[in-house]
Amino acid sequence: MKKEALPPVAAFLRSTPMRLVLAVEVLVLLWFVWQAATPPAPLHWDAGELDSMSSELLQTDADGYVGAETEQPAVAEGYSGLLATPVMELESGHYLVTVDYKASYHSTDLSTVPYLSFYSETPGTLQTYDGLIDPDATSQQFLVEVQHSCPDAQIIFTSRGCRFMVGSVTIRYDTAHAWVCVAAAAVGALLVNALLLRLLPGSPLAVSAGGRAAFAALAAGVLLSSLLLLQNGQVQGHDWFFHLSRVEFTAEALRSGQFPVRIYTTAKNGFGYGTPLFYGQLFLYFPALLRLLGFTVQQSIYAYIWAVNAATAGISYLCFYKIFRRRSLAVTGALLYGLAWYRLYCLYERAAVGEYTAMVFLPVLVYGLWKLYGPREADRSTAWVPLMLAFSGFLQTHMLSLLMAALVALGIGLVFWRRTFCPAGLLTWGKAAGSCALLNLWFLFPFLTAGHGSLPDGGVDLAGDALSVAQLLTNDSEQTLGAGLWPGAVLFAALCLLRRRPSPLRGLGFTALGVASVSCWLATDLCPWAWLQRSPIGPVVQTLQFPWRWLGVASLALTVVTLCGLAELLEDRGLPAALSAALLPVGLTLVTVVAFYQPLTPIDTKLQPMIDGSQTKYWTDGLYLPEGAEPEMRWFVHDDPSGLTVRSLARADGVVTIDCAADGQDGSLELPLLYYPGYRVLTGSGALSQSGHGLVRLTVPEGWDGVITVGFREPKRWLLADLLSLLTAAGLGCLAVRRRRSDSN
Repeated sequence: MKKEALPPVAAFLRSTPMRLVLAVEVLVLLWFVWQAATPPAPLHWDAGELDSMSSELLQTDADGYVGAETEQPAVAEGYSGLLATPVMELESGHYLVTVDYKASYHSTDLSTVPYLSFYSETPGTLQTYDGLIDPDATSQQFLVEVQHSCPDAQIIFTSRGCRFMVGSVTIRYDTAHAWVCVAAAAVGALLVNALLLRLLPGSPLAVSAGGRAAFAALAAGVLLSSLLLLQNGQVQGHDWFFHLSRVEFTAEALRSGQFPVRIYTTAKNGFGYGTPLFYGQLFLYFPALLRLLGFTVQQSIYAYIWAVNAATAGISYLCFYKIFRRRSLAVTGALLYGLAWYRLYCLYERAAVGEYTAMVFLPVLVYGLWKLYGPREADRSTAWVPLMLAFSGFLQTHMLSLLMAALVALGIGLVFWRRTFCPAGLLTWGKAAGSCALLNLWFLFPFLTAGHGSLPDGGVDLAGDALSVAQLLTNDSEQTLGAGLWPGAVLFAALCLLRRRPSPLRGLGFTALGVASVSCWLATDLCPWAWLQRSPIGPVVQTLQFPWRWLGVASLALTVVTLCGLAELLEDRGLPAALSAALLPVGLTLVTVVAFYQPLTPIDTKLQPMIDGSQTKYWTDGLYLPEGAEPEMRWFVHDDPSGLTVRSLARADGVVTIDCAADGQDGSLELPLLYYPGYRVLTGSGALSQSGHGLVRLTVPEGWDGVITVGFREPKRWLLADLLSLLTAAGLGCLAVRRRRSDSN
């Protein structure tokens, strides 16, 4: 009997190369399973077993806790180390450290809060919590990641002048996270196999040789833009802690059951902070979910940066391919834009999560404008789709990028006013704006009705932060365009002068060159920023904060100009000439990448600090505070209760529980919660309002005697907006499926 032939995919998986790959994957999975199934033995020390670091301050209380029993004067310089664990050897992996303690602190001085640190003399081994502990708690758990086996790990406890007594310390291997790593390794193996099915010659699902070359180039670009994530250490950019705290706060809010996340319940020392009401964070749910799975907040944000770099390369490639219809040009554009100096600066020097995520959607905006104003009339009926997606991306990532993108679109729309104000153009913009508003209504409606967002204050000096022309053109400044984007502009200008035959892309090149020129002008001191800031539109102008933000728009515009020049050269002289000309901008871009990375590497740190909930509650800004609130909100500053006897008051996970009585009259008190729409009385009786300190004020009716709980619940009008956005997303999805089926038929 003749043996039945295997399906093509199964036959390919049984080929020798794939069998080797599968064997390696199985071995890797078995290693992860072994790590999870054979955890190291836990370590435990009672207070008396800890090493003394300051014997003159140590005391022992009745419960056997050891430390500084009485508060000492705040330490002006340095910290008073009290106790330390014995030196321990830890294998690589995640560990959970539980510390039982007692603490009190000077209520007006944050510098006296106890301090906990992890120490090793072996560089690059520990990635862990290193900072303040919660003085209001009596037990706390910390996460330690040992990247490589550490022979000399130690935990040091510091009083910093406060009362700080340690009872016990326990360290155990995080087996739950180890099994999550097993699952992650399995998912990774499946993704690798899927890629190999698409990329390896001989696979029945393989793409063409040109597709494989394009993928290899894009993968190399993603790797180059992510190199700093592979080094031993980390780059702590300007906004690093703020955005790490956003990830941590989002994870904590999800853990407590809040979705979508509107209030960071643990921020501002537990008073709760409404950043998500005013700062889009849809894409931060990805690192927050990784955090919930047990990965450190650094690992989570690193995975997010990898994803953003991959999305930037892939989306820019697809948009450029749709415009120029050439893989070589699309790959060149994706490399120039993805490795642009300013984008790397936002990634690593600034750690501007919102801005570099918004830059993913700038090519989508270019594609949408090209479809609407380009030469192909057949594209105009669907131009609203990329425009809607682009502006939705800006809304969900970075409001200032939304403002700049809107100004660019407005300027281009006015330049091509005949197409803008014709019925078809108005319909396109109306469909884009309407669908974008409905799709994002779940964010827009709370944003517009919460009422506590504020513009950056007038203290910003736009003229002082503007670049000189020399800084714009060279790498002498942190904020610059880099050398790789200028040759393309020169090439395009030269071809326009020498090549008389018009090209369909010449209009796009001129438009992009105009946008680049205006953006560069706005980024420099050639623009009269001081006069604009003093003008009636000053409050709007100053929201930009830094004029050099326009370098992001200029980087993309110059990339488009370069591609237009290469496209004209390709049409006139052929592909070899175009590829040869592309070597100069791509080569200079690679040189600028090396120049950018050089002062940042290598980082060889003994400790790599990790932020977790105990420390992030202090890392927030003051832009979205209710009126009257203290900027820091580290301590509970409030009025005494009026007409009310309060027997107890407790707060946990954003919910306040009050046991009180109101005899003879209505009573009121301020609660340790910042006031935002959505707080309500969950149990008991009372009414809520905003106090003069920006806190939630509870008014209790006369005669009440019992327990009242107050917490955040999404208002019904916001829930309606959520439902409308879901219906819009479902409708757009059905429309896309129908369109795809229609195209295939």
